[in-house]
Amino acid sequence: MWYSGIGVVTVVVVGMIVSLITGVTDTSKLNPKLICPVFDIFFPYLPESWRKPLRFGVRHGEDIEDEPDTIEKRKEKDCQSTF
Repeated sequence: MWYSGIGVVTVVVVGMIVSLITGVTDTSKLNPKLICPVFDIFFPYLPESWRKPLRFGVRHGEDIEDEPDTIEKRKEKDCQSTF
């Protein structure tokens, strides 16, 4: 009967310990395409002033200047640099 509860508690405790050891991730540098905006999907009727803090710093729907290079962008840079 307690297998599920013990499993959940174990996963949460181990996950928190690993998170503390590896350090905090700067959410402003995350690619928003990789993060699902849960509150925007389930609570679209909330005002923007409430949803913004619930995104925890991930900038959904904004243009990001410092996006990581994709393979296509790298190929274009390589082709431009050779000519």
